[in-house]
Amino acid sequence: MKKRINLTNWYVLAAWVIVMLLTACGGGSGGGDDDDPIVASKEQIVVSNSSVTMLADGGEQTINVNANCAWTVTVENGDANWMTVNPKSGVNMGSFTISVTANTTETDRHATLIVAGKTLTRTINVTQRGRETTMTVDVSSLDFGVNGESKSFTISSNGTWTIEAPEWCGLSMKSGSNSREITVSVGKNETGAERTGEIVVSGQSGKTARISVRQDGGKQPEITNLQLGTPTSNSVDFSFTLTASPDATEYGICYSDTKKSPTVDDSKVSGTLTNGEVKGTISGLEQNKTYYVRAYAKNTLGTTYSEAKEFKTTQNIPGSGDNNPPTP
Repeated sequence: MKKRINLTNWYVLAAWVIVMLLTACGGGSGGGDDDDPIVASKEQIVVSNSSVTMLADGGEQTINVNANCAWTVTVENGDANWMTVNPKSGVNMGSFTISVTANTTETDRHATLIVAGKTLTRTINVTQRGRETTMTVDVSSLDFGVNGESKSFTISSNGTWTIEAPEWCGLSMKSGSNSREITVSVGKNETGAERTGEIVVSGQSGKTARISVRQDGGKQPEITNLQLGTPTSNSVDFSFTLTASPDATEYGICYSDTKKSPTVDDSKVSGTLTNGEVKGTISGLEQNKTYYVRAYAKNTLGTTYSEAKEFKTTQNIPGSGDNNPPTP
């Protein structure tokens, strides 16, 4: 008689073997390895960029996320108000956009983004470059006349700047930003000597631009071409050419019937200046008398005289030119 096999015992034994095998592969109860294919898949997060560099002008950068879980994006630097992230969360595969405003400083700025699942994080380092400032001026020198004038130059810049100038140069503004036209105003040079100096425009990052400035020193008036008209018995016309820088403040003819080189301390008469020529008339003279004359002109640098000339007034002849008979 054959012995009956107890199948129940075989089933129990097989089940026990399977449990032991699973326990050995899993490293013991309660210690499941994430790599175990029989245990649920482990959390995965992959980002397309671990670092991002943005230009100073600002802009956007898209980051792709490949994940098998829900995830969030946070800014580790809480004070990075120059940067925003949208959206700030997602599930599985997705993306988010980093937006940065313009960096108006010359210093790079940094922030860190954390892409986090339940147990896994990824870090993205964000850098925005500082603005590279430029500054130039459109002239290298400015020359001014002795009487003073205004001239301009242009600053081309994308940053801030300050200006220093000699004390005899007035500026329409001494500091500012970006591109501007600057007016330099210079008054009369009454020193009698040439004035020179330098205008210095200082920008950011040690950038400087220099403009040399010069003003004529001027000289005493120049008198040429003194002419006398035909004398009458009591007057004579005169004219001469006058060049003055600084401008002449007084000009005319000085005369005397005794001094061959009269000065302004003697008798004098003013003239009228038109286009560099002075004209006038000496009147109230005595008839039939010799007079000596010199043209003169004054400015802040002194008084100039022309060469001396002489003339003689005519003598009235009784009865000539009138209707009266000669006196016996």
